[in-house]
Amino acid sequence: MTGILDITGRGHGFLRVDGLARSDQDPYVSRSQIRRLELRPGDMVGAQARAARRSERYPSLVRVATVEGEPAESERPPAFEDRTAVPVSGSLALAADADDIAGRMVELVAPIGRGQRGLVVGPAGAGATTMLRSIGEALASQSDHQVFVVLVDARPEEIAGWRSSGSLTVHASQAGDPPGAQIGMAELAMARTRRIAERGRDTIVLLDSATRLAHARASGRGGRGGQDDQSPEERAVQSVKRLFASARAFERGGSLTILASIRPESDSELEQELYRALSDTANMELVLDAELAREGLYPAVDAGRSQTHSEQGLVPERDRHRLQALRSVIRSLEPRDAWEFLEGKLRETRSNDELLRT
Repeated sequence: MTGILDITGRGHGFLRVDGLARSDQDPYVSRSQIRRLELRPGDMVGAQARAARRSERYPSLVRVATVEGEPAESERPPAFEDRTAVPVSGSLALAADADDIAGRMVELVAPIGRGQRGLVVGPAGAGATTMLRSIGEALASQSDHQVFVVLVDARPEEIAGWRSSGSLTVHASQAGDPPGAQIGMAELAMARTRRIAERGRDTIVLLDSATRLAHARASGRGGRGGQDDQSPEERAVQSVKRLFASARAFERGGSLTILASIRPESDSELEQELYRALSDTANMELVLDAELAREGLYPAVDAGRSQTHSEQGLVPERDRHRLQALRSVIRSLEPRDAWEFLEGKLRETRSNDELLRT
């Protein structure tokens, strides 16, 4: 059988054989097996297992045959945390075609590169989930990276909508699932992407949403490594921040890009602190405007407030001056006027290259 290794806080683990969901059919993995083979959370493991005995609740792993498709005794690549990070580079194409106004707009106001820590910032009703899904489908149509979707506390129809494209790897917890199950799914999904990135591949995670994940952590068990004198809310914020901060590109190849939706304005102290913490860590913010969304304008991008930091590795030198001039015009306008100006330019041209040269 093949499954994804989930290691508990006590050092033993379980091989998740039905996606990432917990099941009584998941074989138990002992601490000695994990230590001997230097197994890591999120490893894809091929193994033999035996049925549970009368006094046991779970089957048990008997022999590990492969790890990430290679013999179990093979040398492992350097761990994610031990690899050398490099600046974000290699701009990702977000527009499926010339008529993909949403993708082209994001490429101009907040380009995304490999290793980006990006926030899709929008209040309820602004279309953050729709924007993430549009970006995900455009990225999944390309073959040089793998796109994962992590949905936390999602409605069934949301999950079905994401999975309907058929091109995205979707891991989801439903509204009503216990907080521990929601947190466990999200942590294991993120661990899985780190294992793939360790082997030199480019991985992208779309998290919807960081806000709901923080609420699950605050109401369930707190994030690991928090201080004893921290409140559940403080531990939740720090734990989500650590997860978000793991996005990076590596020397000699491989990257983990994270785009997370988040609510910026709320009466909730937890949500306010979470936004401040993730904004400090993010190097890209795509800001959505609720008023534009109410007026039926899609994508409801606040072009003047959206931005990417340190674009040297994303925007060709020949385009920087033209792009700065375009953004200067946009930022001098009110959000509605800026949106109409930019949308008009996109409709008049067949590519962003053409737009910048005219």
